[in-house]
Amino acid sequence: MTGERCRCGHHFFERVQRGEDSAFDWVSPDFVQPAGDLQGRDGLRRTAAVLDHNLAHPRIEIHHVVAAGDLVDTHLSLSSESPKPHGSSIKTASP
Repeated sequence: MTGERCRCGHHFFERVQRGEDSAFDWVSPDFVQPAGDLQGRDGLRRTAAVLDHNLAHPRIEIHHVVAAGDLVDTHLSLSSESPKPHGSSIKTASP
């Protein structure tokens, strides 16, 4: 089951990168973002939309997906060749 959940984590972000809003149907309505003010499925959807807009459709690179029970955590990087004036490097980390 753990391997299946990890594959689902990868598949979720592939769908998000393609702009498939239905990917968020896989997210629990009470999803918790440890480093974010926006919570729940709709909070994650809004966070993704802001990042997509600010970084002009970033590329998602998944480094690790870890699953335990019904929890899945993903370590990823976003990169963009965006000419938008939001800065040349944005780094974030969540606890």
